[in-house]
Amino acid sequence: MPQIISNEDLEDLQEMGSGAFGTVFHGRWKGTDVAIKRIKNSCFMYPSPETDKLVSSLITLIIVTIKVYS
Repeated sequence: MPQIISNEDLEDLQEMGSGAFGTVFHGRWKGTDVAIKRIKNSCFMYPSPETDKLVSSLITLIIVTIKVYS
């Protein structure tokens, strides 16, 4: 079941990169390192096949845990 995450629950946001659809940040959520993609409002102003595909992809939440051992 999808979960809504409040901005107040995200810590230490640092921009990693940006593109046509939005900006990706590194941050922490409940003590876990996460990547957060914030989508530009302009993506929703002018409907297009690309926007429809992007919005459809938001329905699925995928959490990936990466562990690095040295």
